[in-house]
Amino acid sequence: MGVIRDRLRKTRPDVEEQLLLNADKRAVALEARRARKLRELTVEQVAEASGLSPNEVSAIEAPAGELPSLSSLKIYAEACGAKLRVRFETTDG
Repeated sequence: MGVIRDRLRKTRPDVEEQLLLNADKRAVALEARRARKLRELTVEQVAEASGLSPNEVSAIEAPAGELPSLSSLKIYAEACGAKLRVRFETTDG
């Protein structure tokens, strides 16, 4: 784990809790942004191609907040020339 995160853990446990709460959203946002950047598209271009507003596109790419719906993610992915894949991971125990 990074030095900054370790320091945050000790001094600001509330921040660490927020990071954990937003882990799924952050993962989705990073993958969405990566798909857009690979195609060298702007937020505005994805919005135009998808029918989503620029604010909706930005919300999908935001590392915090509510998870976007699967239908919004599918539309976003198609506008980026990507396919949306959903997978379930189970843990033992």
